Amino acid sequence: MVQEARELAARIAKELPEHQTGAKLLADFAASLGQQDLLPGCLSQKEETTSSVETPRNLVQETFDLLSSLREPTDQERKEVGARKGILLPVKATSLGQFYSENQPYFGWVNESRSLRDYTPPLAFKVAVFPDKRYVSGSNNSSQVRQLQMTEDYSKKKIEPVFSGAKAIMLPATVLAQLDVEFQKRNNGAKLFQDFWVRALDTTVDPNVANVGRAHPDNRLNVNDWNRDVGHLHVWAFPAVVFVRK
Repeated sequence: MVQEARELAARIAKELPEHQTGAKLLADFAASLGQQDLLPGCLSQKEETTSSVETPRNLVQETFDLLSSLREPTDQERKEVGARKGILLPVKATSLGQFYSENQPYFGWVNESRSLRDYTPPLAFKVAVFPDKRYVSGSNNSSQVRQLQMTEDYSKKKIEPVFSGAKAIMLPATVLAQLDVEFQKRNNGAKLFQDFWVRALDTTVDPNVANVGRAHPDNRLNVNDWNRDVGHLHVWAFPAVVFVRK
């Protein structure tokens, strides 16, 4: 509609020069109505911009939701994990607070965030851990969102082509803590997260999210936090492999 008014104004100015001023006023008036969304079929610049931008994904919530769809690995998947020098570790549907109270000798310090300590996974499940791949290469010094994206990319390239029903994902802190303790019990005290931290899904106090790990292999397990939007040299993305119902 605005363009039509402008074309009409240009035609009037060309064919009827004596009405050039009026034609310009007509074009300006039509443009003004268009900016106020008062002409039919006219989208404002704001609406055009909004309609062209996709809603960003909430990868944290997507991953939390995925935990409700996990399953036990098949016999073939178990064999494949073993063939690739991986191990399957069990995870209980228990909160970090409960797990910490039952396994205090394994822990140094645990962040006191109530939401962190209270979160409980929706079900028990198995996690495939590959000791030769304890973090995604280059994922330190990255925000939580970037680490989630890198984990998803790693899953699509390295995990899903081998295990069609599996994914590599970021985990909640209670699951990461359980994995480290269970790994120690099965490997004569050897640590899963030896001298680094891995990012967790959980928010402690906004904008901080939980990290699980230790600075040295001789240290006990710590659960601390770091700003989700800021990378850290020693905070990595851990590619935990889980099995998903179809």
